[in-house]
Amino acid sequence: MEVHHHTKNHGGGWKGHLLEFAMLFAAVTLGFFAENLREHYVERHRAVAFLDSIAADLDADIVNIDSTLEQSRLRYTAGNEAMALYASGEYRERMADFYYDIRVYSSRIPFVPAVNGIEQLRASGGVRLIANRKVLDAVQRYQVSLEQVATTQELLERTLVEFRVRSAGLMDFRVNYAMYADPTNSDRNKRWTKPAGNPALLDQDPVRLNELMNFVLFSINSENSRILRLKALRDEADALRQLIRGGKS
Repeated sequence: MEVHHHTKNHGGGWKGHLLEFAMLFAAVTLGFFAENLREHYVERHRAVAFLDSIAADLDADIVNIDSTLEQSRLRYTAGNEAMALYASGEYRERMADFYYDIRVYSSRIPFVPAVNGIEQLRASGGVRLIANRKVLDAVQRYQVSLEQVATTQELLERTLVEFRVRSAGLMDFRVNYAMYADPTNSDRNKRWTKPAGNPALLDQDPVRLNELMNFVLFSINSENSRILRLKALRDEADALRQLIRGGKS
């Protein structure tokens, strides 16, 4: 006659199950926290990379702003001198100065910002990664200021295009051509020189000349606005890059 032996439960009963559950729960919880820490590290690294890129753009912007401001002030001075010569009638005896001022004032000097970092930040949804609210607010304010400068430049550019068209019909090409000292020189101050003697205008029509000088008057106000906005933008750029490099988070 066979005797059936009941196998014993080696699992330790409910205490064993509870221990197994606790160990499994701890393992899952630790894994969850580890994944969160990894994601936080990755996002923080991305945020720092974005801010480094923006700071580099700001370095480039400041250099560009300084250069643009220097040239804008030269244009502003030339425009005012041309208007003064015309208003007083002295331009007839000082045509070399008048030609030179008109040529300097007709030059295009756009400020083109470096926006690679900001565009990457916006396109990738990286704004949410910037935990430092002061930095984020300053970046957004800087974007608004860039748009304001762009609007001012657009108005100035439209007026300047009209100005160049009208000056082309009044100024003698041969005189303008002779003024070019080095057209390829990166320093705009060395690209042209004043013409010799007292060259005459190609067209002496007083109505057309008056129209030309009105365009100087209209556009010089836009140039002054751009100078003021660029100066304020430079201050913003400098403050923002210091804020970024002082605490990237």
